[in-house]
Amino acid sequence: MKHKVVWMLGAAALLGVGYAIHSRRKAEDNVRIVPEKAKALLNSGKAMRLIDVRDRQEFLKEHIKGAECVPLEELRENAYEVLPDKESLVLLCCRNGRKSAQAAQMLSNMGYIHVFDLGGILSWPYGLEKETETAEQA
Repeated sequence: MKHKVVWMLGAAALLGVGYAIHSRRKAEDNVRIVPEKAKALLNSGKAMRLIDVRDRQEFLKEHIKGAECVPLEELRENAYEVLPDKESLVLLCCRNGRKSAQAAQMLSNMGYIHVFDLGGILSWPYGLEKETETAEQA
């Protein structure tokens, strides 16, 4: 009888660990979005924020049309001010995907629900906007 109870407890623990790993893996997979789906979302008319987490100088050189610049450090320090609604739809990007992945994970850990990591603009096939820095922006 003891062996049966021990076996059942062990099996239950193993199932719990397996479920936790599966759930975590699924959540991480859901945070990434491919450019085609992101473009469809951007064209859908849904309310959302497209946030580029690079520094302002990099952003001015080139960025996705409609993106706003909120550097990663600023987002870390002021996430609740920048994004007061934890249920809003947020797409994040950077140059190569490293900073946007950090930002997506951070916001997800803070309880933001609809956060997607678009990755780097280097893989954005739909063209980029370029701006020249004016004296007012300097």
